[in-house]
Amino acid sequence: MPGVSRRRSLLVLLLTMVAVAWLTRETFAARNGSSRQETLSFLLAGALVLGTYLSGGWPSRGRGRRLRVVGPVLTGLLLVVAFAVLGWLTSWIGPLDNGADAMERNARALSTLGLVALALAGAAEELFYRGALFERVRLPVLTTALAHMVTTLPAGNVALTLSAGFLGVVLGMTRRTSGGWRAPAVSHVVWALVSVWWLA
Repeated sequence: MPGVSRRRSLLVLLLTMVAVAWLTRETFAARNGSSRQETLSFLLAGALVLGTYLSGGWPSRGRGRRLRVVGPVLTGLLLVVAFAVLGWLTSWIGPLDNGADAMERNARALSTLGLVALALAGAAEELFYRGALFERVRLPVLTTALAHMVTTLPAGNVALTLSAGFLGVVLGMTRRTSGGWRAPAVSHVVWALVSVWWLA
C-alpha cells in the first residue's frame, strides 16, 4: 500500500498495538494448552500481520535476495543461554520468579498446534516491531523494544514484559545489522522453540 500517509501509518500501528495488547492479555489469561489459547495465539499473529500490511505494505526483507540463516540461528541459541542465565540470577526476586514460572508452565502445556502458533506469533512480532514499526520511528531499536514491552503489560507478567524488552533490544540490533525483519524473525523463532524444547 504505497500511498499511505505517515499519519495514517502511525495510527494503524498504534491501533494494532492496542489490539495486540488485548490479545496478549487474553492469551495469557486462557488455560495453558487450551484450544482457546491456541486460537488467540493465531489471532495475535494475524493481527500483527494485518497491521503491518495496512500500515503501508511489507517492510524490507533485508540485504540481498537470500537470507543467511547461520547468524540468526546462532543469535537465537545465544538468547536461549542468556535467558537461562538471567532466569537463574533473578530466581530469588518474587515477581520475576513467579512470572517466569507461569511462562514455564505455559510452555510445558503447549501442543503441536500450540508450537505452530508460537512460531507464527514470534515471526509476526518481528514483521511488525522490527519491520513496519522499525522503519517508521526514531531511535528504532529502543522505540520498538519499548513498544513491545508496552503491549505485554496487560498480561500482568513482569518477567514477560522484561523479556520483551531484552529480546527487543537484541533483535533490534540484528535488524539494524541485517537491514530487514527476516533475520530477527529467524532468531525469535529459534529462541522460542528451543526454549520450549528445553523446558519440556
